[in-house]
Order: sequence, then C-alpha cells, then structure tokens
Amino acid sequence: MICWPHCDDDGDPCYDPWGFYICDPWNPDPENPEESYVDCAGIEGEWAYIAPCGCIGGSTGIWDCPNQDTTENDPCEAIRRANLLKNDANISHEIDNIKNNTSETGYKLFVSDPTDPNTYYIGPGIGGGNSSWASNFTWNANHGYGIGHLHNHPQGSAPNPSDAMVGIDLDQMKSLHTSSEVDFYTKNFSAIIVAGSEVYTITIKDAAQYKLDQKAYDADRALSASDWLSKAQGYITSNPSATPQEAGVYALLEMYGNSINLSRQGINSNNSNVELSLNSNNNVITKNPC
Repeated sequence: MICWPHCDDDGDPCYDPWGFYICDPWNPDPENPEESYVDCAGIEGEWAYIAPCGCIGGSTGIWDCPNQDTTENDPCEAIRRANLLKNDANISHEIDNIKNNTSETGYKLFVSDPTDPNTYYIGPGIGGGNSSWASNFTWNANHGYGIGHLHNHPQGSAPNPSDAMVGIDLDQMKSLHTSSEVDFYTKNFSAIIVAGSEVYTITIKDAAQYKLDQKAYDADRALSASDWLSKAQGYITSNPSATPQEAGVYALLEMYGNSINLSRQGINSNNSNVELSLNSNNNVITKNPC
C-alpha cells in the first residue's frame, strides 16, 4: 500500500522535514477516493497530524504546540536552596533586621550576571508597609536582574498569594528575553518570608504551571487574596486546633501547590528546612524530601 505522499510500506509512520507526522503506511492513500484515510485523532477524512507535542490540527481544535516549559526545582532541590539562603550571612543579617519590625519591610534580591546565581546581591530596604516593596521588578543591567524578594509579616501570618506570585512577569519575560534567561529566573527565583518565629521559602516547582497561576493572580489580585482567606477560614473550621499560620499554609498550597515549593524552618535555626505539603486528607504535613 502506498502512503501519501511517498513512504515505504514498512509499517513506520512518515514525517516531513520538520518532524511533523504525514501519514501511517497502514492507512490507505487519502487522495484515492476508493480508499479511506484516518488521521491521528481517529477521524476518517480529517487532517490532524502528529507534532512534537502530540496530535494537533484537524478536529482536535489545537493548532500550535504550547511552550514546553519544564519542571525547575524538585522538593529536595528546594530544601537545599532554602538552607543555603538562610545560611547566607547577608540574608541572615537582613532577617535579623526585620524580624521584630512592626511594619512590613522588604528587600529585592538581584544578580549582577543573569547567568551566574553566585553574583546575587540584596537591594536596599523598602519600608512603608502594605507590600510597597512588591512593585517594579526589573530584568536589565541598569536596574538589576531581580530573582526574588525577602520581607517580613509583622503579624506573623503565613505566606499569601502575593508572596508567591509577585516578581518578574513570567509570561511577558518569555516574549522579551532568551529562553536561557527565563530558565535561569525560574530556577533561581526565591521568596523569603519572615513570620513570627518562622522563616518560609518559596521557589518555583513547575514553570509552566507557575506561569498560568501568576497570570490568573495578576488578572484579579483581590480575588486571589479573597480565595486564599476563604480557604484558610474553611481549614480552621474543619480543623479547630489548627493555627492561623497552618491554615494560611494550607490555603496557599491548595491554590499553588502544583507550581511552587514551600519550606519552613525556625528563625534561629540553620540547615533545618522542611517541605510543607498536603496529605491525602488535605492536612498540612512536614517532611524532609531528600
């Protein structure tokens, strides 16, 4: 049997020079009216084809392959990074500076070389409360390559959606910068939150999911904050002995657990970060994933 346009009848799929699927030699010639053709979606006479991301076109309703973002940091890598950050003398110094502040104070974290995480430095403190530190993250040589932030929660509350999602707009970054720069950012982004006697660290777990979550957060930040608060209140209702911090952790993981890693350690401790996650009963648990 001849495979259209030209393939050997050896049972192997046929691809064009760009790697797109053309036809299956076991299917008849689609240009021969006496025979039928079934595309990769299983539809006779349609023209869906196999692309690098799977079956697209034809009746699938999918016309382009999505960006193939990858998982950046597994939980063990996240713990390792959180411990390194907390052990850093400069970061520990700033944690000590803000841990007892009665108003919110933040610092942005930068690198001078967007290919080398060892060139990081801490920007000047930004006071004023109400997350005033959280605007205007930059990615350029003149104003700095921002890879995260450090700030306190004066009331000792758990990390919230803004802590996890503010930073460089990942969707916009992908259209303005090289893929290697985007990969560097998603691999090295860190948010450090000082809350009471605890230090929380957030890193990106899955870049593709994080981009979607960040886009939804930016579309309606007030709704994200309201959703987080509602989930936290629901957790306390179901778990009366839970602390407000635990409830806030639950809410954040319920919303973004597929896109972020979240770890915690005591403010006076070193090398003791633990992963925070939800078990099968949707309760907050701690563990060492390494």
